[in-house]
Amino acid sequence: TLSIHSFPTRRSSDLFAMRMSWRGRVFVSRRVVSSRRSSPNNACWSYDNRAAGLRIPASAPVARRVENRLPGADANPYLAIAASLATGLYGIEHELEPAAPIQGEIQVPDELSLPCTLHAALERLRRSQLAKELFGKEFIEGYIASKSMELTSFFDEITPWERRVLAAQA
Repeated sequence: TLSIHSFPTRRSSDLFAMRMSWRGRVFVSRRVVSSRRSSPNNACWSYDNRAAGLRIPASAPVARRVENRLPGADANPYLAIAASLATGLYGIEHELEPAAPIQGEIQVPDELSLPCTLHAALERLRRSQLAKELFGKEFIEGYIASKSMELTSFFDEITPWERRVLAAQA
């Protein structure tokens, strides 16, 4: 038995290649402080390179799979899985060709670099026609509103660092 990801040889199937061509992370719901966490911040893919956002671990053809390393531990797992499946299916249905897999030290091309802050991610999501097509305009607008409220609440708080460092300067 083979998965859709493989031929009996090391070469990946066409369906697998189309799945890997997803056009960035539509959204993998992160919290305000998620940018402090350590996980790949790129939409690159690679064979067995842990610095890539999407990794294909070394395995026999029957066990070939995609390891999506983009969502943090604080991501909503249902949204993360939905985004991964929807964008993979989009690549398959539209027969998109992926970029070449990265190898060695990563030089992330600008178009595959992902936002480092929640504010930047929400701005990118607001402009994403693909997100609206895949999840519906109403859902995306509601999601952005919810995350914007979370961001506003975060910025309304005075942090211990601000108390310690900035109060000492007053």
